[in-house]
Amino acid sequence: MAQETNPQSGAKAPTTRRSVLSAVSGVALGTALPIGASAAQATEEYEAAKSSVELTPRPDQADVGGTRSLNGTWDFTLAGSETPPAADSASRVVTPDRTTLENDAMLHDDPPIITDPDERAVDLAGDGYVAVGDANSLDFTSPGFTVQLTFKYTEDTVLFSKGGNQYSAGVYGGELSFWTKGEGGWPSVGGGDLSPGDWYRATFAVDDDEIRIYVEGERVGTASHGFSSLPSTDSPLHLGYNSGTDTQGTPAVDSLCVFDTVLTDSDVSAGFDSIPDSAVAWLPFDESESGTSQDESSAGNDASLVNDPPFVSGRDGRGLDLAGPGYVTVAPDDSLNFASTGFALQAMVRYDGGSGLVLDKGSSGVSGGTEQFGLGIYDGTVSFYMQSADGSYPQSVQTDISTGGWHRITVVVDDAENRLYVDGDRRGAVSHDADGLASSDAAFVVGGDDLDVAVKSTAAFDAALSDGEVASGFTGVPDSAVLWLPYNVVEDRSVEWRDESVPGQWAYDEYFVPDGASDWYPQEGQLGWYRREFEVPEGWDEGRLKLRFDGVYSRGRVFVNGTEVADHVGGYTPFEADITDVVDPEGSNTLAVGVAQRSKADDMGWQNVTGGITRDVTLLSIPDAHLADCDVRTTLDTGTASVAIDATVANVGETALESAVVEATLTDPDGEAVASKRAELSSVADGASRDVEFEIDVDDPQPWNPEQPRLYALDVELDAGGTTERVTEHVGIREIEVDGNELLLNGESVTLRGVNWEEIHLAEHGHAVPPDVTRRDAERLKEANVNFVRTAHHPTSEAFLDACDELGIVVEVEAPHMFIGRHRGEPYPELVVRQTLEMVERDKNRPSVCIWSIANESDWYDCFDAAARLAKEVDPTRPTIFNHDDYDAADPWHGDYDLRADHYPALRSDSTVSDHAGMDAPLLFDEYAHTYCYNDRELVTDPGLRDEWGRVFRTIWEQCRSTKSVAGAALWAGGDHLEQWGEYLWGAVDRNGRRRPEFWHLRKVYAPVQFTDVEWHGRRATVTVENRHEFVNLRERTIAWDDGKRSGERSVDLPPGETAELSFAVPGDKLELEVIHPDGHVNNEFVASPEVPGANRRSRAKERTKNRGRGRVDAESDSLSLQVDEDAGDVSIYGPDGTLLARNPEFAVTPTQQSTGRDYASAIDHRLSGRTVTDVRRDGDGTVTVDIEYDVAEGSITVESGESGLDVDYEFELLESVDAREAGITFPADAELTTLSWSRDGLWSTYPEDHVGRLEGTASAFPDGTRSENEGIEIQSGQPWKDDATVHGSNDFRSTKRNVRSAALTDESGTGVRVDSDADQHVRAQVRSDGVDLIVLERSISGTNADGWLDRQPLLDQDPTLKAGETVRGSVSLSAAVDGTAVEFGERAAPGRRAGRDRDSDR
Repeated sequence: MAQETNPQSGAKAPTTRRSVLSAVSGVALGTALPIGASAAQATEEYEAAKSSVELTPRPDQADVGGTRSLNGTWDFTLAGSETPPAADSASRVVTPDRTTLENDAMLHDDPPIITDPDERAVDLAGDGYVAVGDANSLDFTSPGFTVQLTFKYTEDTVLFSKGGNQYSAGVYGGELSFWTKGEGGWPSVGGGDLSPGDWYRATFAVDDDEIRIYVEGERVGTASHGFSSLPSTDSPLHLGYNSGTDTQGTPAVDSLCVFDTVLTDSDVSAGFDSIPDSAVAWLPFDESESGTSQDESSAGNDASLVNDPPFVSGRDGRGLDLAGPGYVTVAPDDSLNFASTGFALQAMVRYDGGSGLVLDKGSSGVSGGTEQFGLGIYDGTVSFYMQSADGSYPQSVQTDISTGGWHRITVVVDDAENRLYVDGDRRGAVSHDADGLASSDAAFVVGGDDLDVAVKSTAAFDAALSDGEVASGFTGVPDSAVLWLPYNVVEDRSVEWRDESVPGQWAYDEYFVPDGASDWYPQEGQLGWYRREFEVPEGWDEGRLKLRFDGVYSRGRVFVNGTEVADHVGGYTPFEADITDVVDPEGSNTLAVGVAQRSKADDMGWQNVTGGITRDVTLLSIPDAHLADCDVRTTLDTGTASVAIDATVANVGETALESAVVEATLTDPDGEAVASKRAELSSVADGASRDVEFEIDVDDPQPWNPEQPRLYALDVELDAGGTTERVTEHVGIREIEVDGNELLLNGESVTLRGVNWEEIHLAEHGHAVPPDVTRRDAERLKEANVNFVRTAHHPTSEAFLDACDELGIVVEVEAPHMFIGRHRGEPYPELVVRQTLEMVERDKNRPSVCIWSIANESDWYDCFDAAARLAKEVDPTRPTIFNHDDYDAADPWHGDYDLRADHYPALRSDSTVSDHAGMDAPLLFDEYAHTYCYNDRELVTDPGLRDEWGRVFRTIWEQCRSTKSVAGAALWAGGDHLEQWGEYLWGAVDRNGRRRPEFWHLRKVYAPVQFTDVEWHGRRATVTVENRHEFVNLRERTIAWDDGKRSGERSVDLPPGETAELSFAVPGDKLELEVIHPDGHVNNEFVASPEVPGANRRSRAKERTKNRGRGRVDAESDSLSLQVDEDAGDVSIYGPDGTLLARNPEFAVTPTQQSTGRDYASAIDHRLSGRTVTDVRRDGDGTVTVDIEYDVAEGSITVESGESGLDVDYEFELLESVDAREAGITFPADAELTTLSWSRDGLWSTYPEDHVGRLEGTASAFPDGTRSENEGIEIQSGQPWKDDATVHGSNDFRSTKRNVRSAALTDESGTGVRVDSDADQHVRAQVRSDGVDLIVLERSISGTNADGWLDRQPLLDQDPTLKAGETVRGSVSLSAAVDGTAVEFGERAAPGRRAGRDRDSDR
């Protein structure tokens, strides 16, 4: 597909093998590896992934259990909680725990938030920023310095920058980034996993050979570099601003420290108690005076606060006032049950008097449960006590504390003593002999005991801290912390539940076009929480209960009754969870699913889905002894076939099975039993499984192929442990194999007629497409003669594949990996392998699925090796393909993949279809013949380009058919697309399911029966027909005929690949033929008309001229009259009744689109600027010539009165070179002339009535009677695509009608102007503010893509450049259209013209 932000460049992607297996195999990132060895190693590493993706076959019938859909209306809310939110909507205010244990704290009774005036930060979220020092300050021109910043952010932002190129840092996508121009190579380093709204201390150290990033004292990123100097800049160091790019940032900055030396790991980890000598800037930003914050180092690098940014509370500037009824609780958790000695507690408090508890577990009235410890302040005395495991209370440890100030209180309980610290100093210690503390399930409580105290932070540790650790404190969260609550962050996690559909996407209330990631993704950290109740059906508790999710985008965490039972990453592949041990079989159960739209799967995917449970949810009950797998493979031989069944019997019960019987029964497509096979197992141990393999032989098989999609039914029944279970598979007997450079289906070489299909309904369902809708999509593709679908760029639903099985569509299922190593960065190897195997496991028995695609347009990594090899282990019957976009024989993956890939031959300057002849393996052009999309302004100007594209498509497809090695090709694209970067209008079907003009061309070009010629002998027509089917004789299709007076059907015995001539007597005015599929739809149609003598264009004969003296010339014909003002050069054309119809014909040149775009917001003007009339000449006998100069051309327009109208000749020389898609003449007509009618020659002999390229028709500028107000394209629904309109007219009205024989622009009564031609001119119309332009074109070539990689013009030998000095000339026969006689339909055929033959001009 096309890349999101810019079309593909001409540069060839690197094919060097890269390894990202370091996390699992110790292989270094970026090393070059031998393919075979690394792949073997990788395969071993992923064996666990291979076994984890097995899916339980869903039973059709069982004595125990069955299946039940859990689809429907669920409760839904968006919340930042990592666990299911409460069912009610009560207030839930939380301080999040910063440890990995997520012991978040609940705030009760609304404790007030207080601020510390001595702890402030500067907020740069507006237009404010900070300039530190001057241009010469902090000017590090060589490595050997460190920058440290304490900040928080709300969105991607620059943090600081010195001139844009000396050194800069920012946070993007939750990752810190530091970069410098260095000596020109722009080295950079990234690291960290940050969340918006949190405070961080980030350190950036630039050493002689590497750059390091630290977060909270821990190194998170390192990159080597080779520069010895940095560029000097004339800019100060800015915070929140990059002067090099004039980019404003939005961080809040608590402090900045800069050092003229490189801090070590230990320096960064320990921090500084005082300002070190190496500091050259030390800015706490707690205060400012006259817009300046003072540098506290000796360097004098004061900071100027530009545009008056406001101050806010800093990192340690907020806390909770617990003097009133408010308090904080942390729910009971094993990590906070300090039943053993060896732990510590810490709180930053401000004591203002009174007596009560600060921290406790089981001591206060709000804690509840067994008392374990209490830390309180009583009339100025701090006291800690605890209850021993034996129920005794050792002596408490105490010390004094002053009021009014902030103090850090620490308690350490080790094996022999309890110690008490204030502000890092040990204040007291008492010995104890306790073996442990009383175990407690009480909540951990802060406050709540009537003490006048405020708290900034609370922490707990599962280790006894040393004196040194207490004294120095921690710059970040240490590993020993089990609770870390800084009260500067308080989140309101109150939720409001609403109804959402499952399957569905929660953000899909209505169609909208996002502006970027902020519109596409929920806020960082938010999950979409789905919830519903369910009951276990009676009797299902006798077996195992499972939940199956067919698709959750893109990560789903599943909870049943509060217990997490699954955590799955991957939005398009199914997963299961065994819930037997957590459900209540007799009551109601709560199922909750937390869905993250962002995940590693989303990082590697198309990012075209918003979050949701997008596919079915099923409750599944199976017996303890059940079929755990059923693998079906078929082989064909002459006159016979074999169906091989490999089934796995699993026993998950607590006792061994003494015996088990597996029986398989095959039924043919007509419902007749073919055969049964039976296998017996003597025993299956508890907790074990055993495989059963057998084959069923089939005589005279009915194979599955795209033209005869015949399906057998295979029932596999297990009788074991007193229960019976049956699983049914729909089987197509077929073989897919590679033989040299041919792809064989059932032994026949195929050339697949394909489309890239993204299963999506943008207008209503998004990716959660209902089964009946997705089946209709498949039927529509089949009716378009498509027999091959590539599931771009992820697996479709099972419902779509069910339809493909039944309808006969070969499917290449693609794993959801794309742009890896490019837009998407490095892959996640384990996830690549697992998603691939989940795809294979789900679809391995489907007859329609014939090819596995492992990735799209990605660089090469070892994990793709591993994925292909493991896929082959699971399914050795299907070929694989790595969908790289630019084939090279030296690509390293050819040894592991069966098929070759290339994208967009004939549209890239370096690639033609014939370049790929004679390859060593079959080739699929899995993307080709791209429909128009990126030339948005050309499409707004002329929607008829979508009709013109048919010539491009037919040319490329015929090249594919005739090129050996090409096994098929897939059009890009079947439907429109939407993602965070906007919409892509590239579908043959638009986002509302309406057929664009391309759909008809797809159907006609792909038709398996082609009518290639017709010869007329009087009233007898001889039609040449070609059978392009690959499996069926044409006698299996019906040819229906209608000669205008009679009709009938004909059976034609014509083998695949052969041609024949069919003769018909035609007493009427035309012959109509249809090829009808057994399902009832029409494969192709053809219309031929007898030859009609005569041509359309008028002969020229001179008529009357009246000279009314200098200044005015009149010319008349029987049809039109002409007036020319010789002084002004104005030309006026009048109808027979004297009505002004048009004036001032203009030379028209429409430039090509010069830059890629997808906004579809404006048209390209065909009128030239700088028009100046230089002379008006009378040449006698009714001929007037007007000489005109434009900025880019000069020439003349000559008007001569003819026999029944005016003959207009024009000739212009280009003064400078112009890239032009169109050239001709425009007739500015009266504003009432808003109906365009035409008769033309076309690419096909017949078109649908609503196709803009139909051979004859009438188009209204505004079908609903009202002029549209939008300049650009706005896709509509509930009307044909041709009727969508811009301010310039409907799609039908604006579309170029190519190769016209006659065309007319008229008012509602049919009065206007008419053009007659010999099918070598093209006409389109455009409503303008001053009237309506009728544009008659001598030149109308294909559309362009400014970047050149989808250039269709060279394919048709078109040159867009009109060179300086080149002459453009043409002639137009103009007459009056009166009283509805605009165009006499049926005028198309001229001498020698055969309907159905391509007569489109390439000019």
